[in-house]
Amino acid sequence: MVESKYDEFLGRRIALTHKVVHEWADRALAPHEASITDWIVLKSLQRPEAADGVSQRELAGWMGIEPPTVIRHLDRLEGAGLVARRRDDRDRRVVRVTMTAAGRRRFEQLALVMSAADAELRAQLTARELEVLPRALEKLHAYVAADDSAGERERRSAHVAGSR
Repeated sequence: MVESKYDEFLGRRIALTHKVVHEWADRALAPHEASITDWIVLKSLQRPEAADGVSQRELAGWMGIEPPTVIRHLDRLEGAGLVARRRDDRDRRVVRVTMTAAGRRRFEQLALVMSAADAELRAQLTARELEVLPRALEKLHAYVAADDSAGERERRSAHVAGSR
């Protein structure tokens, strides 16, 4: 294996960073009785295409989680009066989600907390790092999320193993 100045596999470093930042954001939101997942749901419902309601499946896709997982979060937010769910008029199998007026107020409160948290994280990086990081993460995301068949992945792995 090629040695580098980094002691972690890149994917592992990204996963560990995600975990600690997620926990850090949860701690920032805890005094407001919210979590990062609450924030992500409410922020997703702010999207223009969600104005008339978004299906639970679409919302889960936007959040990068499985539909059954989003349902658990929506149950809690609906219980708190922050979101409303209704059956789709054209397809009764589809459940549409909208943000309530209370949800919009809550979103505005949490937006202040998350803006401060974001500023705090950004302050840890140089201007150059702030310029490069989003593009680098987008590039990695696109590569990993690409519709890549297992056969192609196996071919690449065999090629890398054979070049050692």
